[in-house]
Parts: sequence; C-alpha cells; structure tokens
Amino acid sequence: AIQANLQALDLFTKIGDRHGEASVWANLAACFQQTSQLEKGFDACERALKISRDLGDLEGEANSLNTLAALYEENLDYDKAQEALEMAAEINGKIEDRSGQATNFHNLGVIASILNDAELAVTYLTLALEIRRQINDYHGTAKTILEIAKRIPDSDDSKTKQELLKEVRTLCQKYDLNIIM
Repeated sequence: AIQANLQALDLFTKIGDRHGEASVWANLAACFQQTSQLEKGFDACERALKISRDLGDLEGEANSLNTLAALYEENLDYDKAQEALEMAAEINGKIEDRSGQATNFHNLGVIASILNDAELAVTYLTLALEIRRQINDYHGTAKTILEIAKRIPDSDDSKTKQELLKEVRTLCQKYDLNIIM
C-alpha cells in the first residue's frame, strides 16, 4: 500500500492536483501509523494537514487531524491526541459531519478516561451517544454504550451497568452487530 501511494503521490504532484496530494499524504500517514512508523506518519500527516488547510478543505483537515490524533495516541501523547480530536470535532460540527463528530466525541471520551478524567469521559461519551442515536448509527451506539458501561464500577450502580450491557446485547442481536463485550 505504501508503494502504491508513493506512485500516486508522484503522479498527483506531476499533474498539480493538490487535493490528490493531500489525500495520498493522508493515506500514507495512516499506512505508516498502522505499521508503527510513527515519525514517517507524523511527517505525512503534517503534509496532508498543511495542504488541506491551504486549500480550505475542511473535510480533509478533519480527517488529517483524526489521523494525527491516532499517531499521538500510539505515541502515548494523550494531551496532543485530545487537542487534535477537539479540533476535528469542531470542524466536523461546522461541516455537519455528524458521524465524524460522534466518532471524535467517542474517542475524546476514551482519551479522557485514559487521562483519569472520568467526568469528562462520560460527558464526551454521552455527546457521542446522543448523536449516534440521532443518526441511527447502531454499531456506534452499541460501542459507545459499552464504553459508558465500562466506566461504571461494579460496586456502584450495577443495575444501571447491567441495563446498559443488556441494551448493547439487544442492539447486537437486532442489527447483527459483532461487538466484543
């Protein structure tokens, strides 16, 4: 995949297609992230982000910020991952990409939990859940409910936790979803 993207990048550069270049740099960033080549991933992502910003391509910018957040998360730099996700969520709100924004809020909830901010985690996950229910994203809804349930200690309100887990199981059965609980 990396070699094919490099060939595509060469072609887009030759013909002056800046949108194509940004897209390929974003693809390369994701490829490098998946193969744990983080420095190359950061470089490719920064290039995609710069081109998207130069072009005023908000969707491309949000996508690059999501990839940047994933790179930061893999690099255990959760504060920077959170910052990138917050920017992506804001952009996705502006361009009315509700699914993207819900994913951003979900991921922000997970990051907040990693940073031991349980209240912020639940706030973000609740925002994600609200959007996912509005747009009938059943898989995302089930995943977010499961994340919320994970935040409830067994000793606290186990009835609420059990009700949430039951809702996840119901969604999985009704919509044939494959979610590991």
